[in-house]
Amino acid sequence: MVSVFVIIGPLFFLTEPQFLCQNSDGEYEICNEKQGCDNGILDPNQRQTMSLSFGLYCKYKNFRGYESAATFFGSIFGNFIIAYLAEVQGRKTALLYSWGIATIGFIGIIFSFDKYSLMLCNFITGFGIQ
Repeated sequence: MVSVFVIIGPLFFLTEPQFLCQNSDGEYEICNEKQGCDNGILDPNQRQTMSLSFGLYCKYKNFRGYESAATFFGSIFGNFIIAYLAEVQGRKTALLYSWGIATIGFIGIIFSFDKYSLMLCNFITGFGIQ
């Protein structure tokens, strides 16, 4: 269940923010990120997401993809290392290490302070949930 949250979660937490752009009548209306980055302001009524908290929009919009990919790359590396550990020290030990690493990653995500620490913690979490 935890791995599903980690893999599917970015679809909800790393969403594109909404902007308010001024139309030809002088009124503000919701617009997309491309239009909003040029001449809009962030919609103050939208729900808070990781994209907003870490500034992952406009010139940093590619980081939303990097954040999601970090989890999968961590999972790839974790598969090899945890599988080797299971072969050498047993499945129980490997499972405990895996849970411990994933827990450290989750706690790190909670206390992330910028986009780079978030990416590192996503990698660690992916490594643990592999």
